[in-house]
Amino acid sequence: EQEWVLIALVVGVAVFLPMFGAMMLITSRDSALFVASFPSNTGGPYIESFPPYYGPFPEESPPLASCPVSSAPITQKPFGDFSHEGVCAYDFGSQRGALVYATHDGCVAALRSDVPNDTFIEGEFGNYVRLAGTSPAGHYYTIYAHLVQGSGLSAGSCVKAGDIIGRVDTTGFTFDSTGRRGGGTHLHYQYNDDQKTCPSLPEGCGY
Repeated sequence: EQEWVLIALVVGVAVFLPMFGAMMLITSRDSALFVASFPSNTGGPYIESFPPYYGPFPEESPPLASCPVSSAPITQKPFGDFSHEGVCAYDFGSQRGALVYATHDGCVAALRSDVPNDTFIEGEFGNYVRLAGTSPAGHYYTIYAHLVQGSGLSAGSCVKAGDIIGRVDTTGFTFDSTGRRGGGTHLHYQYNDDQKTCPSLPEGCGY
């Protein structure tokens, strides 16, 4: 009888330990799948709006010359199941405090940096940076959301691709996999232009 108990224990560990490890990964590093199940009445999970931006604009630069974070899994994509419903946005399951980089030469079109860390706000990005860029087709914007409090940037200031513009946190509309508000550390990265294009991530960006 003791042998059967031991065998059952070993089988249970072999089956449930990987599942527990995967759940812990999601709980501590990502809220994307949970957020995807909570669309707002605007057709997506976020209702953030931005003031008009009239410049300055940088010189022409590809929108994805670099990756917004280093060595992080992509937990939500623009299309498909549990996606951003056609919005050109990616979620990266980064650790809290991970550095966030500008993916292109850009100027700060809007930002928020006064939200206390780990603060839930319904339908909003929390602390974010919105960069304006220039392409042959016109101007475009990238958003870096759920950042820590205090970015050190100011509206109208300009950065280069690869410059540090913030750190990852859980501010804004985030959940962990258990449904806890203000959990699920990740970076929300979004691209917008008038042509509604969606550039591909650079090779090696995310996994």
